[in-house]
Amino acid sequence: MRYRGVSDDLEYQLASLKERHRFVDKVLDIVLRLNDFSFVSGSTVSREVVLGETLRRVKRLFECSSAGFYLVDDEAAFSLARFEGDGGRLEAERKILLKDGSFAWALNRNKPVLLKASDGDSTVLLHAMSTSTRTMGMFLGIMNSDRGALLDSHLYFVTVVLNSAASVLQYLELFSMVRGLNEDLELKVEELTKSERELTLYKEDLERLVQLRTSELADANARLGDTVIGVVDAMGKIVESRDPYTAGHQRRVASIASTLAGMVGMSEDEAEGVRIAGLVHDIGKIAIPAEILTKPAKLNKLEFKMVQTHPEAGFDMLRSIVFPWPVADMVRQHHERLDGSGYPKGLSGDEILMGARCLAVADVVEAISSHRPYRPGLGIEEAVLELKLNRGSGYDPKVVDACLELMEDPSFMERYLS
Repeated sequence: MRYRGVSDDLEYQLASLKERHRFVDKVLDIVLRLNDFSFVSGSTVSREVVLGETLRRVKRLFECSSAGFYLVDDEAAFSLARFEGDGGRLEAERKILLKDGSFAWALNRNKPVLLKASDGDSTVLLHAMSTSTRTMGMFLGIMNSDRGALLDSHLYFVTVVLNSAASVLQYLELFSMVRGLNEDLELKVEELTKSERELTLYKEDLERLVQLRTSELADANARLGDTVIGVVDAMGKIVESRDPYTAGHQRRVASIASTLAGMVGMSEDEAEGVRIAGLVHDIGKIAIPAEILTKPAKLNKLEFKMVQTHPEAGFDMLRSIVFPWPVADMVRQHHERLDGSGYPKGLSGDEILMGARCLAVADVVEAISSHRPYRPGLGIEEAVLELKLNRGSGYDPKVVDACLELMEDPSFMERYLS
């Protein structure tokens, strides 16, 4: 019975890990579609799909005559895993880059590296595929000599996509390893249950194996959590890349809102959900023309109506993801007000989630205090005045009082608005 309990616990952990797998697949789908990838369902995500879709899009964007991915193999060497075009040309360029040290130099930079090709006419594009913990490989593309000038948005795109692809490749590798470990463990348990005598002989070995596998599964779950946060953060950065004036806005709102959530009595886990919602609360702005987002003057009525669509657009993008928290609903409600004067639904009172109320206060404090295209930052004093004037009508009184207390801290600006 003791070992049955251990096995049940491991099955529960494996089920949890598989659920994380499905969750990351859905987040990946959002990132892929945001970058104009074709639809990839959770059941079809594989190393070949990730490499193929990523290579096809990046090669087309940069108009490469040949392009490929060099992945790190078991012997820490780089081998050509997937390519389009002339593989021999890619190999010849790689040997030259290895010899002059350019290949190794590019591995240490998390941004595109552009070099003259050996023919003296074409351009070689190098970009490492890296996660926060390891380098998965290198992209090598040869751009035609008649290709036009590269835009900053092109270079930013390739960094976001290749680093996201690296995170997914690491995740798939990790999940395959854990699945193999679990199958090995299940086989061992089946053998040991054949007889009581064999169970006695193997019990010490099984205990060590269970402890090892439990530790590995816990480590896998922790690393998968980091992958999820990294992908969510990448989603937020895609929005902010279109509007340099609000760069860092979502991160600052997430920090303030999650702190307020804890101060008004939400649990640590609920506050983490508020933080995740804060990181992507303006994701819907990707559907709004950049000219409106960066307009250096007051918006007209039609332009403001377009901006008001972003909470609903964000909800539509996020609702298919099974977050452990109501992230999509909080994103949709972060511009609602207690008296029903907000948008997009005109919700009031208890119809608005507490997490969304925290986001609303954090959003207005950050917006008033920070610079915008049409005005300089108005400062903390204006933010305090706004909260006091609309306490109880627009904003939740408990959240306002918590925020006013937080803003009395002399380090508030440095900790939350820098």
